Amino acid sequence: MENMTPSMRLLQTVRYSMEGGESVRMGLVAYLRLEPDSLSETVRQWLHLFERGASTEMFLQSLESPARRNLLLLLEKGLLGEPILQNLTLLGDELQEQGFAEIELFLARLPFRMMLPLLFLLFPAFLLLLLGPLLLKVVAGLA
Repeated sequence: MENMTPSMRLLQTVRYSMEGGESVRMGLVAYLRLEPDSLSETVRQWLHLFERGASTEMFLQSLESPARRNLLLLLEKGLLGEPILQNLTLLGDELQEQGFAEIELFLARLPFRMMLPLLFLLFPAFLLLLLGPLLLKVVAGLA
């Protein structure tokens, strides 16, 4: 699971623990025991707020990523006792499709990114090679 996005890693950890008969909270604790990533501190703060009984609404609104916000909202419903396993599976499929779309977009832009070094480094060098002898003749003719 080391090559997954943090949201996917959280979702899969909780889902696997639920499929193994454990609670949502046990899945969250298992996720927090894994190697820390960019989402683990957010999950830790959110879980701490939830366990204190404080409102998590403002905390969730402060998250930039709607996917992370929706995932934590779904997990909060699970902590309140609602069944969420089917919704976790659907959200996992959506996150996977979103990841594939981001990869496709990156790959679509890659040829243009690879042309930038060609444009700024190689093209001027070829111009010097082509125009160098011509410039030498012009300078020699002026002298």
